[in-house]
Amino acid sequence: MTTYAEYGAQADAQIAALTAELYACQHPTPPPLSWFVGVSAGPSIAEQLAKWGPVPLRVFYGGRGLGVDVLPHGGCASWNPTLNAMGGLSAADLSAVVAWAKAQTQPVSLAGWHELDVKKQAGQAVPTLAQFGAMNVQLRSLMTAYPLVTVRAIFGAHLLVAPVGYGNVAAYLAALPAGFPLGFDFDGSRPTALPYTDYAANIANFTTIAAAHPDITVPEFGVPQVSDDPSGASLAAWLLLNAGKLRTAGARAVYLFDTAPEGPLVPGSLPFTAYKQIIAG
Repeated sequence: MTTYAEYGAQADAQIAALTAELYACQHPTPPPLSWFVGVSAGPSIAEQLAKWGPVPLRVFYGGRGLGVDVLPHGGCASWNPTLNAMGGLSAADLSAVVAWAKAQTQPVSLAGWHELDVKKQAGQAVPTLAQFGAMNVQLRSLMTAYPLVTVRAIFGAHLLVAPVGYGNVAAYLAALPAGFPLGFDFDGSRPTALPYTDYAANIANFTTIAAAHPDITVPEFGVPQVSDDPSGASLAAWLLLNAGKLRTAGARAVYLFDTAPEGPLVPGSLPFTAYKQIIAG
């Protein structure tokens, strides 16, 4: 005969299972290394979704405070938080990042001080490597309460082949925990004539790093269309070729930089059609 205690245990188990199922429905999580394609938010989230359809978005807050924008199909956001001498976030940034994380309904990445290497090289006032590492450790610990959010350290692709800012890529990775999620931006190289940028050496080193950091993405991707490629056929071919190479190299995501000067791509153009093909897989 079933006892009241056993009925209670069965009820508790059913409630726990239903709760877990409800959470999974409200907070879907993709396979750990699934491939997906997105675009930069551009003029606005609404405008880019109208242009590209339901894709993950790359959002930049820069020196502004972290907003509470909801990325309806997931994506990646970055901002420059205020840090103390030990790399800890200010009270205002802690409050803002929690509010942002709570608002998300799809898997997203969050980067503090993205492209630290590029900013340092440009002479901007940036955190030290020790502060950068401490910030990422604090953010990752904080985000354990928000499993949809992956904290990611993002650098420029040039760091893969040469020292930038504080040193070579090993110096930056040494400031982070082993296997930390990474991103490398394959944009910012702006040719004025054909051929388009050859990233072969960068991608080769990307492949090596991906072996130790399997959660690795390309949060910015693209080059501007040049005048001697009036139809955009060469740019379309470049987008298809390099997105394919990055996927093979281990990237789990790539986001077109669909904002000036790399973009925006014109709907109906050959490069636009090519990137829609990349989105379709």
